[in-house]
Amino acid sequence: MQLSKPGAAFIAAHEGLVLRAYRDPVGIVTIGTGFTNRSRVFRAYWVGKHGRPLRMGDRIGRAECLKLLPKVADEEYGAAVNRAIRPKLQHHYDGATSMTFNCGRGAVKWRWARALRDGRIREAARLLRTTATTAKGRRLAGLVRRRKEEARLIEQADYGAHGKLPRRSARPAGKSALWVVPVDTPDRQAVMEALRKHGYAVGTIADRLVLKEVERFQREHGLGADGLIGPATLAKLQRLKDINTAGKATGGATAAGGTAAGGGAATGGSQAQDVAQPLVDPAWLLWGGLAVVAVAFGAFALIAWRRGWGEEIAMRVKRRLRK
Repeated sequence: MQLSKPGAAFIAAHEGLVLRAYRDPVGIVTIGTGFTNRSRVFRAYWVGKHGRPLRMGDRIGRAECLKLLPKVADEEYGAAVNRAIRPKLQHHYDGATSMTFNCGRGAVKWRWARALRDGRIREAARLLRTTATTAKGRRLAGLVRRRKEEARLIEQADYGAHGKLPRRSARPAGKSALWVVPVDTPDRQAVMEALRKHGYAVGTIADRLVLKEVERFQREHGLGADGLIGPATLAKLQRLKDINTAGKATGGATAAGGTAAGGGAATGGSQAQDVAQPLVDPAWLLWGGLAVVAVAFGAFALIAWRRGWGEEIAMRVKRRLRK
């Protein structure tokens, strides 16, 4: 079984369509409809065409991306679905392939997949709704929504609003277009608040200035300055939020990095690094140990003197010295 056109559109809608490489919320270099070097098929394709793996600064054509999506989905993730689940209905294959495309081929070994394999469709959908909805310990609204829609697709053959491939983005005259395609996005107010926290005057002013400020944010962080808030812009906002949170937790020691544009240079926001450090300063261990020894010796000497051992000890020391 292979991915249908509505199935490909379903995956593209959830992954987004970004033609320039960016870092996702957890820092993985991504392009197109969620392609990364972790995909064996995509990596082989990219290395064959460019002589190296995907890296920041790379670009992909829209037609190339949409042509590549079914190939990657079927040859890698769909193949795992066919082997492990053996779906008989197209919408079962499409929903399961979307899940494994997002979570990896190992997802076909999880409980939802076993239920689908055994024909327990309602149980598979119920399990899928609560599976893999977090990233690095964060529960993401986009993943929650995606799991619900994948479950509905498998249980009811409902592709929702994702029955067509995303069209080229167009900016309405005189206003800003905040969303490119139905991707994993928070509400408008949350995005405006995030931009305001980073010093961009949006949310309470005219749409033309909102567009201008979004473009400024994109230029200053090495993103395509189109004023459209899509997957790459959202991912950058999320990583900046994570870096700031980590900085507060460590007393502001975490530095937020920018994105270098062009030439495939290594880029992306600096991720908080966990540096192994001793729980206690070694100097404190040394002096603390000496203090404990001194206190113990003093206590012993006091006890010995009170019990009359002092003279006996002094006599024994003198005998030793004479020898």
